[in-house]
Amino acid sequence: MLEVTEVDEPHAGPGQVRIRVRAAGVNPIDWKLRSGAMAQFSPVEFPVVIGREAAGVVDRPVTA
Repeated sequence: MLEVTEVDEPHAGPGQVRIRVRAAGVNPIDWKLRSGAMAQFSPVEFPVVIGREAAGVVDRPVTA
């Protein structure tokens, strides 16, 4: 079961940027990972955060 939760505000680390997400997506690989269909190639431990597709605007630039 997917669940929407609140998380702490992320902070960009050295060499990273932070984006203000305007849109997010879930891809077929996400449900395949959750269903166990990819366990042979990419096992996961639950709870797991899925979905790495996002679009937005950089709101914290690269830090040194």
